[in-house]
Amino acid sequence: MPALYLAADPVEAQLVADYLAQHEIGVRIDGAFLWAARGELPLEYPRLYLLDPADETRARALLREYERRALIHSIWRCGCGQDVPQHFELCWNCGLDRPA
Repeated sequence: MPALYLAADPVEAQLVADYLAQHEIGVRIDGAFLWAARGELPLEYPRLYLLDPADETRARALLREYERRALIHSIWRCGCGQDVPQHFELCWNCGLDRPA
């Protein structure tokens, strides 16, 4: 079975696995320890795999929701209407401070 999800790092892999477990979907995480070798090896790890293939449709729907929420919380909207990455303190378009 192909991988269900390619995580950015082992922490995200565990967060996603826990999120799916809350919805009674079991996954296994492969390659979390290989992530440490990412600078020396061309690896795409860690990956999540479903324990029960029958959960694939529900799991993919939950992952779309997870990614949508992550995107929403990674930006803020400036008074000038520009979307700005969350880690910016100032709007790159007009220079206004991020709202509190």
